[in-house]
Amino acid sequence: MKKIMLFSISVCLWSLIFCLDAFAEEEYSTESDLPIYYLGEIIVVGEKSPKPPTSISEITAKMIESRGASTAGEALSTVPGVWVSTGHKNSTEIKLRGFSSKHVAILVDGRPVNLPYYGDLDLASLPISNISKIKVVKGPAASLYGANAMGGIINIVTKRTTQKRTGELLFSFGRGDTWNSILNFGSKIGDLDFWLSFGKSKSNGFYLADDFQSGKWEDGGLRENSDYDRFNLDGKLNYKLSPRTDLSLSVGYFDGEKGLPGGVNDDLPKFWRFVEWKRRYFDLAGESYLGKSWYVKAKLYYDGCKNRLIDYDSTYIYENRNYDSIHDSWDLGGDLLCKFFLSDENQSAFGIKVREDGIDKRMDVDEEWYTHKTVTTSIFAQHQTEPSNRVSAELGLALNGIHSGDLEEVKNSLDPYMGLWFSVAKPLRLRVSASRATRFPTLRHLYSIDSGNPYLKPEKAVKLEAGLEWQITSGLQARVDFFRNDVADLIDRKGSGYMYYNLDRVILQGIETGLEGTPVKEVSFSVDYAYLDAYESNTEYWLPYRPSHKVDYSFSYLFGFGLYVYSSGQYVSRRVTPHPESQILPHYFVTNLKVSQKLFDRFHPFVEIKNLLDENIEEERGFPMPGRTYLIGMKLTF
Repeated sequence: MKKIMLFSISVCLWSLIFCLDAFAEEEYSTESDLPIYYLGEIIVVGEKSPKPPTSISEITAKMIESRGASTAGEALSTVPGVWVSTGHKNSTEIKLRGFSSKHVAILVDGRPVNLPYYGDLDLASLPISNISKIKVVKGPAASLYGANAMGGIINIVTKRTTQKRTGELLFSFGRGDTWNSILNFGSKIGDLDFWLSFGKSKSNGFYLADDFQSGKWEDGGLRENSDYDRFNLDGKLNYKLSPRTDLSLSVGYFDGEKGLPGGVNDDLPKFWRFVEWKRRYFDLAGESYLGKSWYVKAKLYYDGCKNRLIDYDSTYIYENRNYDSIHDSWDLGGDLLCKFFLSDENQSAFGIKVREDGIDKRMDVDEEWYTHKTVTTSIFAQHQTEPSNRVSAELGLALNGIHSGDLEEVKNSLDPYMGLWFSVAKPLRLRVSASRATRFPTLRHLYSIDSGNPYLKPEKAVKLEAGLEWQITSGLQARVDFFRNDVADLIDRKGSGYMYYNLDRVILQGIETGLEGTPVKEVSFSVDYAYLDAYESNTEYWLPYRPSHKVDYSFSYLFGFGLYVYSSGQYVSRRVTPHPESQILPHYFVTNLKVSQKLFDRFHPFVEIKNLLDENIEEERGFPMPGRTYLIGMKLTF
């Protein structure tokens, strides 16, 4: 019944798009008259003068390529306030200002891709081959983003071409029999354009640092059970129905297999493998204008995942397994956004988001299937005004709710938002923002066989931020942000097998500051520092795996004959492991290097070296990271 309801909503949304196209005023008859909106983005303020009142970091495709990032996680690791780690499921996860992955809304072209059961996402499963840019919203989020964005937003915008034909081929290989291949091709034919992206990567695993000390289950060298095999195929089709209306269809498929290296000193080690990890999706979106006053955007999406995890003994023989579990999850949703431009200085927006999350799972091949569902709805409204070119303000309100068919209960939250941006002087800009944000319990929180708690309260945070941006010279910019997040009812558990419960109160506060510039045309650099204070207020326990200090740097130089050199580094301070048996993990510093040469305009050979100093890094207890690794490759454009 709920799926029929969601389908009916989607039909209504698309009918509205076509109606708007049919009845739009003819004064918007030329494409050049239209404001520029991209279907992959969630536009919060007017495109005429985008002045976000909250801190936003942006990573472009050019930056991803120059840094040699091979996954979305690697691309995000240098963002101030973001720390990327890999732990017991060999899963690349983030901490954004102390919030974990399940608190951060991860979007692809505005479509939420957090997994329904756990609420997080392995960022290595997102293809890097077709990313145009990544936008990271770290402070209070606008009401337009809806529920489950308590920790921030990461929106990945995919590529689109406006040329008659464009393509690129990338291939690299390196240590551990690792190789990566990417093929992209796009074309524009009249009012239609398309983009196809193919990616394939495979590795026998990574090598540990030379000074790694042997553990109970790891002797060093090639990391046990760290191999992977990934494949992705993504396509996007865009059609300009009229000068006022754009339609877009995106489809994709991901298929992977990987080992999950166990803890090197575990008394009860796990020998796990994801023998199957598949994902398929479609995303149908459209936008249209009604005269000069109205803008409407609608989206319908489906995302289905299947993963199969086998728990072996040390022999990795199927007959000796402990269990063979299967999780089939899906989410089906639709969005509607309407904007009304009252004047050049004022605009209002309102809309609705609906998403159904579901899971079919069984713990072993001989056990019965369990099915659970939830439906999350957000109704929002927001107004933005710009009385002068020196002041911009936003006010918003969202009514968020979740319904679980198993519990027959609806939980609601009313979340306000405000933001203010103003220019003190031409080179100096100040901004302040505040919001209350909600994260509803995930399917795992509610229904896990060994840990689920159907009486959990939604997690809520009061978020405050104040920031300063200073354009020192035309090629030099400085920034600083102060933030505080007061979180109530954070969901946690004491350990595996314990029931989830709500913590009383958690404080996440800190400072981020940075300096970046291009002193001369050939040189660019950036230096960023982030301080985080993250603790439970009633016990004063420091939250695990949250470094209090993080420093990032980057430097690049382009020689006149086409040689490009890029170096980046990161210092991460000590972290504590989960209590009650808390330990201190040592700080580390890692530096990377990439050198590429432009030949014949279209051919770019390159060399990448990661962890150049071969540091023995342990991001989480018992899970050492790769030592020095290298890739040799080339990029060909056509």
